[in-house]
Amino acid sequence: GTADVALLSDKLLVIVDLKYGRNPVQAEDNDQLVMYADGTWELLYDLYAFEEVELVIYQPRCASGETVKTWTIDVDALDRWVEVLRVAAGEAWDIWHDAKPLAPTPGAKQCHWCKAKADCGAYTAHVEQAMGVTFDDLTKETIGEVIDGSVVDHTLGFKRDKVEMVEQWCKAVHAATYARLQAGEEVMGADGPYKLIRGREGHRKWS
Repeated sequence: GTADVALLSDKLLVIVDLKYGRNPVQAEDNDQLVMYADGTWELLYDLYAFEEVELVIYQPRCASGETVKTWTIDVDALDRWVEVLRVAAGEAWDIWHDAKPLAPTPGAKQCHWCKAKADCGAYTAHVEQAMGVTFDDLTKETIGEVIDGSVVDHTLGFKRDKVEMVEQWCKAVHAATYARLQAGEEVMGADGPYKLIRGREGHRKWS
């Protein structure tokens, strides 16, 4: 990838990345922006004595209405972050080069855009564990029977039977989270505390 905008001064490097999707993307702890900043710094550190880096996500169609998100770190923090990424990249290269099998690590963030969620046994098992319920044989590759000489796969149908329960659980979690945030209580997630963000106002007006 390539940074959309790089702004330079003697002490500050600003990296701006345009995101045109509606799904919110945060600037804080964003590995992609860190790599853009590091690449720019490597090219220009002889000419500029950067002390801080400001990383910016500009997302005009963001569903939350938060169109501009920023994260500012000093160059020492940038170096430490880049070193972590280098180690992770090296480990990924070793695994790929040696053709080592990887254990699946399903989750909402990494599986968000995956089109195979409905057929993924690992994802189903992850949902089971999170909900504290068991979906019987849903992680098996095939649940079927022979009808008129053909194997009819019932796996998707079994999963569809559970959708209402899963959706109800999700709605309950959303409602409880919203209620606690409205009451001023902190709800901590894996990536930090959740927060309420004011959405866009509707077009309807009372007359």
